[in-house]
Amino acid sequence: MNNKIIGKVREAILRYRMLEGKKGILCGFSGGADSSVMLSLLSDIKDEFGFSLRAVHVNHGIRGDEADRDEDFCREFCRERKIEIIIRRVSAPDYSAKHGIGLEEAARELRYGIFDEIKRDGEVIATAHNSTDNAETVFFNLIKGSGNRGLGGIPPVRGDIIRPILLIDRDEIRDYAAENKLPFVIDSTNNDTVYTRNFIRHKMIPLAKEINPSLEHTLLESSERQRDSDRCLWEMSSEAADRLIRGEMTAEEFVSMPSSISYRVLHSAFERQSDRRLEAVHHRAVCKLADKAVPHSSISLPGAMQAVVENGILIIRRTESEVLPSFDGEVQIYLGKNSFPELGFDLFLYNGEKPEKIDENVYKLSIQEKIIFDRIKDSLYLRTRRPGDSYRSRGMTKSLKKMMSEKKTDLSLRDRIPVICDGDGIVWVPGFPVCDRVYPAENEKKNAVTLQIAFYR
Repeated sequence: MNNKIIGKVREAILRYRMLEGKKGILCGFSGGADSSVMLSLLSDIKDEFGFSLRAVHVNHGIRGDEADRDEDFCREFCRERKIEIIIRRVSAPDYSAKHGIGLEEAARELRYGIFDEIKRDGEVIATAHNSTDNAETVFFNLIKGSGNRGLGGIPPVRGDIIRPILLIDRDEIRDYAAENKLPFVIDSTNNDTVYTRNFIRHKMIPLAKEINPSLEHTLLESSERQRDSDRCLWEMSSEAADRLIRGEMTAEEFVSMPSSISYRVLHSAFERQSDRRLEAVHHRAVCKLADKAVPHSSISLPGAMQAVVENGILIIRRTESEVLPSFDGEVQIYLGKNSFPELGFDLFLYNGEKPEKIDENVYKLSIQEKIIFDRIKDSLYLRTRRPGDSYRSRGMTKSLKKMMSEKKTDLSLRDRIPVICDGDGIVWVPGFPVCDRVYPAENEKKNAVTLQIAFYR
């Protein structure tokens, strides 16, 4: 046993707290040298650290007989070492064609989806990324123009995913396998330099190591420093991202930020509302939008999101159809809680005390008004704005169009804001005054009922 190699695994586990609060490891096992060595090393120290160990092999259905060979190898490798293994078969080519993504991305999505499906409570997922993989990732991200996050390379821990052999380079892994007569399979596609990563692996990394033989170690340290700096900048951007989502940041303020901060503010605000990712081109487009600050201007972002400038305010949100879908017809309102999940809000109608506390974790905005229910004609119902809508409030009769214009209501929302009516017309439009005919005088308020609309987060 190579004490130096196993010492690096111990160091990684302890330094990065890979097993903190965990009791088991589920190993991604391809049968290649990296995952074979990782599985063997973890098996050697599992009793020392007190964790359970399982392996999972995914046959992606890409390399025909060679993939079947790998599957058989993994099964036998684990049988000989009394390690439990789960084997799953998928078709990455079919998944790739169905979702319109590259084959490598399809295989990765399928693989990690299976890992998440199989993982038990208290387990972490171990992948066999090593320090040479980290160097290749940094080179790859640098070449394609990645930001600071990309130059941070491969993190030792990401959620429930750990990289126990990240401190070991590929040469050390091969030496360990040879010294311990550890078998492994070779993926024939790994030598094809048509693939960018293989070109970096076989052409660029060897040349770089002629200049710096300790390249992997150097880039591991650089990546860690980069991740620490990046983490600090993201934390600094968090509060501003909250304001960008809430519509409390001016376009001028956003443009005046250093680019490294506005980039993170934008990405953070976006990723809290979407599972998609932004590119540098989106940041430039939002900066251009904010710099011009044309009223009612907007640009589309991935995943049904948009950046909008309204009255000098910049906001990142779901597109208007996602914020509050339009609806046709009339929907009756009853006493108590009226839920409209497809429209993005709940409407409450109640006497006296609230029937339930408005949960701030569920609702992002709540507006309420009191009305004299005895003055309601027929019943209350909900609809959207119609041409010619007007009502009397605060002693004046105005068209709803003019009221929205005076308040500078976002154009994209004007036909989507709910209008609450009865048999005589409009009773209330959230964000505007209640109709005079149902508005309670001071001495009537204790007998009034409350209308409250609460929009979901």
